[in-house]
Amino acid sequence: MQVPSSTGNRDKLLRGALECVQERGYGNTSSRDLARAAGANVASSNYRFGSKDAFLDEVLGTCFEMWSRRVEAAFAAVKAQACQVRTWPCPEHHRCSGHGHGSS
Repeated sequence: MQVPSSTGNRDKLLRGALECVQERGYGNTSSRDLARAAGANVASSNYRFGSKDAFLDEVLGTCFEMWSRRVEAAFAAVKAQACQVRTWPCPEHHRCSGHGHGSS
C-alpha cells in the first residue's frame, strides 16, 4: 500500500515505514529499519512519533485507514451494481438512487 505523496517529513517517514513493514513484517522491523526505509535517522522518527511502538501504531493506523477506504469503495460499487441490475422489487428499491441502496 502506498501513502499519498506529500512533501512533509512525517509523511515521508510513514511511506518508508509502510514499505518496510510490508517487506519485513511488523515483528521483524527495527527502529533503524524504519528510519533507513524513510531515508531518515532514528532520532527523526523518535522526534516525530515518540517511540518505535508509537511510530508503528501510526503506520498500522494508516494501513487500516487505507484498507477501510478500499473496502468501503468496493461495497459501494457492489451496491450500485446490484441496484442497477435488480429486476425484481426489493424492500429498499424505493430509496434506490443509482449509487446503492439507501443513503449510506
